[in-house]
Amino acid sequence: FDSQELILNPLTLKTEYGYDNVPDSTKYLVKSNAIVNKDSSRLMRFAEIKQFKSDTLKIRIHETNPIYSQNFTITIIGDKFNTEFKYGTSGPPINPKIKPLKQKLMLKSLPTKLDDSIYGRFYFKGFCESGCKGDIEIEGDFKVEL
Repeated sequence: FDSQELILNPLTLKTEYGYDNVPDSTKYLVKSNAIVNKDSSRLMRFAEIKQFKSDTLKIRIHETNPIYSQNFTITIIGDKFNTEFKYGTSGPPINPKIKPLKQKLMLKSLPTKLDDSIYGRFYFKGFCESGCKGDIEIEGDFKVEL
């Protein structure tokens, strides 16, 4: 995954006079092509990475649009990883609890210094225990820079 595509903040509204109603109408580089349940309204195109300690990385893949606020977090500690998916909808507040059933993570390399890029692909399948219904399936690629 090595996108050069730029997009506006998904919450930016276009009017006949330009973009308004959102203070941030900056263009952002697409860093992920993650999709939830193969639903095009549930894309997650933003990604960032943070390092905690020398052996812990946290990758956050996310997007907020008028329908959903979604956050998929991959925490890598040493040679192990775990994931967490949280989302909200534009209606009343929900607190879905999602139990992971299957998860895969493939990385091209791990960053060793600042400005190193990390390319990866992931797959997640979970079951809604409460606050939602059915299975959640997320897959995609990402590129982030330390």
